Parts: sequence; C-alpha cells; structure tokens
Amino acid sequence: MVRKLGKLSRLALNDDEIERFGEQTDRIIAYFQSLKALDLKSVEPTSHVIDVECWCRPDERRETLKCLPNLFPYLKYGYFQVPRIIDEAADKRRPVHTELSDE
Repeated sequence: MVRKLGKLSRLALNDDEIERFGEQTDRIIAYFQSLKALDLKSVEPTSHVIDVECWCRPDERRETLKCLPNLFPYLKYGYFQVPRIIDEAADKRRPVHTELSDE
C-alpha cells in the first residue's frame, strides 16, 4: 500500500522508508478501527468542536478606488490592462497592447 501511495504521490521512497511508513500506516488504520467500536449514537454530529461565527465582512458593492486609473492607465472594455508577466520576452514596463481606447 505504501509503495502505491508513494507512486501516486510521485515520491521516490527507499526500502527503509516504505517499511517505516508501512508500520505507521498500520497503526493509523488500527486506531481508526478502534474508533468504530465506540458507541456514538447519543452524540450529535458537528462540523466544529466549538461554535464558529463568520467573521467575513458582508459582500457589498463599493466604489472603485479613485487611484486605480493612475496606477493602471490602460483601459479596454472596462477592464484595467496590466503588463504581461508570464512571457519573459515581453517588455515588462509596457502593457501587452499599447493602442487602447475606452470602448
């Protein structure tokens, strides 16, 4: 089983690691087997041990920052255009398209 997991994970495991991880995996599986023996009929299912509140701010529409056009002066179809960063041959100081208009 460890050899197969190592192959799926693309890990190069030597024989000592396979043996050690095999023993650890056997102990983990044995522990989960012991959990099956517990009587949990009176325990209510939960997703968290403690009460969790969403701390995220509400999703509300906001006005775009007024500084964005100064940071990204090239606008096309209502989107800001930024310099290309994937192609190393591209000039990183200039946007991909230099002729833009507000369409």
